[in-house]
Parts: sequence; structure tokens; C-alpha cells
Amino acid sequence: MKYSLIFLFFIPQLCFSQGKYSYEFSSLLEKKFVTEKDLSLLKGFRYEQGIILGEISESAPYYLAFEVFRKANVRVVIFEKMVNPETKTKSVIEVLKFSNVLKNQEVRVSGCSRKNPYPDEKIVAVVTNNTPKLKILQAFVLKNSRFEKLDIKKIKCINEIDY
Repeated sequence: MKYSLIFLFFIPQLCFSQGKYSYEFSSLLEKKFVTEKDLSLLKGFRYEQGIILGEISESAPYYLAFEVFRKANVRVVIFEKMVNPETKTKSVIEVLKFSNVLKNQEVRVSGCSRKNPYPDEKIVAVVTNNTPKLKILQAFVLKNSRFEKLDIKKIKCINEIDY
């Protein structure tokens, strides 16, 4: 009985946390697509950047990736997996929406980590991009296929201006 109550309490929380930060884009979850044109909610958005997660192999296609799409001051980050390499069909696992991203700000899907790094952690951050001292405005970590908000004081991002 005790385990039944625990199960009934925690499982719904896990299920409902998927898409927590996707807002009106939550219906993209589990959608299958080949290109962003197959995702009607991204109409008018343009591809901005992406990154393949994990090892890249010539003998096998990538399995997981982040893609960032832009429309005016809105950015949508899609965490996707390849479900059929032959047809290049992908499935949306998680979505993260940023509103009011200014001209001097950008979404980073690589180059950010916690100050005490956890191995293989995937962090998405909004940063200012035109100052010598990079300022982190928001940060999320991908944990168990869900985005969780992070304390920005514990995050560092590589600043290309330093190189």
C-alpha cells in the first residue's frame, strides 16, 4: 500500500514535467518530423543553430540533437531523437521556449557547464553576446529527458571574445 501511494504521487509529477517550459509549443512533444517544415507550430520560424549530442560516427547516424529556431524575439529549442535513420525521421522529446530574447542575447546549446561540472550534462542558456564579461540570464539542464531550471550563479559559459 505504501509503495502504491508513492507510485501514484510521483509518476504523475514526472509525466507532467515534460514540456513544462514549452508553453504553447507543448503539442510538439512526440511529434515525428523530417524537417522543421513538418512541424506546423514552427511556421515562420527559421533554423538558427543545432548540435549533435554524443559521438558522431560515419557508420551510424546521430541519435540525439538540440535544434534552435528563431522568430522575432522568440527562440524555441527542440531536443530530438532519430527514430528512423533510413527516412531521417526524428521525434521531439522535449521543447524549451524563450521569449523576449534581445538583439544582444543568444541561446547557447553548447559551451556551458556548472562551475562544479557534472559529466555529460546538457545545458541550454540565454546569454548576452556582445560584452567582454559574458552574462548568463537563464539556464536549463536536460535531466531525464526534461528541462529543469538552474541557478545562473552556478553556471559558466565559454566566452568566444576571450579567445
